[in-house]
Amino acid sequence: MSTYCEPVLKPNASVLAFHGPLIYKAKVLKSHEYGKSFVVDEEGNHEPVEENEIPEHLLECNAYLLHYMGWNSKWDEWVANDRVMELNDENMRLRRRVREDYNESKKKSAEPSPKPSKRHRHNTKVKKKVEKEELKQKKRKNDVILPMPAKLKYLLVDDWEFTTKDRKIVTLPAPKPLNIILKEYLEEVEQTKTLEQFNITQEVMSGLAVYFKASVKLILLYKYERVQYGEILKEHGADVDLGDIYGFEHLLRLFVTLPGLVTETVMDAPSIHTLMSECGDILEYLEQHFNEYMNEYETTSPAYDALARS
Repeated sequence: MSTYCEPVLKPNASVLAFHGPLIYKAKVLKSHEYGKSFVVDEEGNHEPVEENEIPEHLLECNAYLLHYMGWNSKWDEWVANDRVMELNDENMRLRRRVREDYNESKKKSAEPSPKPSKRHRHNTKVKKKVEKEELKQKKRKNDVILPMPAKLKYLLVDDWEFTTKDRKIVTLPAPKPLNIILKEYLEEVEQTKTLEQFNITQEVMSGLAVYFKASVKLILLYKYERVQYGEILKEHGADVDLGDIYGFEHLLRLFVTLPGLVTETVMDAPSIHTLMSECGDILEYLEQHFNEYMNEYETTSPAYDALARS
């Protein structure tokens, strides 16, 4: 899957994209590069961001307006880069496996197949049900918002420029990595919350830590950082706790992609509200303490640069 803010896919590109539980072929109609004030259309023209209905949380990463091949244009939608994949043999195999697993799960819960004479009626009913569910998911996606404090937005822009333009990398291990950040945050809020409230916060932070460590390789690294990631595994072993290595900058990247990721889960509305509320609280904490958690960036060696760009 595309990593956070990788080089922008060009309009007219054929891709694969997640929509609900399945992967579909799609075409990029427009693209918006993180930090830019314009959108690029199919003819290469630049349009002001304001003229495009891009959900606010998608302005914090590369985003694309997709048309799903064979679908009515009413399903065209803006999506984050973490839902888009290259159209290649490996990802086509993944697409088939996902569809097979989905069909198998449907068979287990479905009623006996209808008689051949009723097949068309059955397919129409299923199609309407799928379309209704997808419409609900689309609306739910647009409802999940995690506001990013202005000061942290500026830091994310700097982070993007340091890595993608200046070709620098965060110095790792971070002096105060994720595990320390969450520990200090919990110590501070424990004094101001009831036991019940603190237990909820503790549970959310524990889940956030698990998700962070699983997401580092998948969606939190720029392409230029992958060599560094490989070096870390080589030095510390494949079982290294990434929460002891990565910190503030990569945690902010996770918060940017989190609303879109949450919509792909089966969480109910109250749970999503609780999660977004807790994440909003820790973002406020990070804004107040960012000087304590910001990390240095280092210039890479010529050998690293050549390998990372190859």
